Amino acid sequence: MRSAEGGAVQLRVMNVFEDRIDTEDLMEMDFSPEDFKRFRLEVGDILLNEGQSLELVGRSAIYMGEVPGSCFTNTLVRFRPNEPITSDYPQIVFLGYLLTGRFQTIASLTVNIAHLGAGRFADMPFPLPPLAEQAEIVRQARTALDQIKTITLTIADTAEALRQLDQSILAKAFLGKLLPQDPRDEPASVLLERIRESRRSSSSSRPKQSPLRTRTASKPSASPQQRSILDLLRQAGHPMPVEQLRTASGLPGKAFFSRLREAIASGTIKEVVTDSNERHVEPAGRELDL
Repeated sequence: MRSAEGGAVQLRVMNVFEDRIDTEDLMEMDFSPEDFKRFRLEVGDILLNEGQSLELVGRSAIYMGEVPGSCFTNTLVRFRPNEPITSDYPQIVFLGYLLTGRFQTIASLTVNIAHLGAGRFADMPFPLPPLAEQAEIVRQARTALDQIKTITLTIADTAEALRQLDQSILAKAFLGKLLPQDPRDEPASVLLERIRESRRSSSSSRPKQSPLRTRTASKPSASPQQRSILDLLRQAGHPMPVEQLRTASGLPGKAFFSRLREAIASGTIKEVVTDSNERHVEPAGRELDL
């Protein structure tokens, strides 16, 4: 709607998307009476991106009166079909030109912006079958476009579901929930305490060597293929994704998840859930030799 001061809403490139007009970001501009008459839109006008990136030049949509009294800027090309041709058929033709790259072949480039140009656009061939055939082309094209949209949404939803499923399976794997647990099994903390006690007993019963013959045995370096889980976390200095930690440890999957479960059960390592809902682990502040 034009204001008393001569201002009117102007549609720009950023308002014209593929097969739709977006009214989220609108601007108003002052038009003289002559310019307002020249640039004012009518329902059924087709707007095409005149200046855009090369792959988007010629992107078009039908103006359906979303904002009454709107005008268009010179960054758009307006196509107004003459009766008896309706807007539906030309829009399908223009979508075909966009998706097949026809608009790209006639566009001129200035730096990184492609320009369609009203003159070059007017020189493009325009197929004009009988009205009945136009209607059938529109019907079949719209059916196919709707199917493509449905398939695209299904793929996106499936990809998100698979991502969440991967995270869920991984979390259950290192918590030992993928296999049935024997209720008679002792807790991991009890097993670890028994191992510590066995080490202490073995160390105290070992005969002491003479000071003159004492030698410090060189401690074998840890194999780069099998590194301590806790050492890896300390070295990283930040929470690590479970799969990344497993790869870095060099341990077989069964052995890795077994050690990880023991560490979580004993409180040496804790699970952290990130803002993106991914599961990481980090040291919990307690000491344990894994």
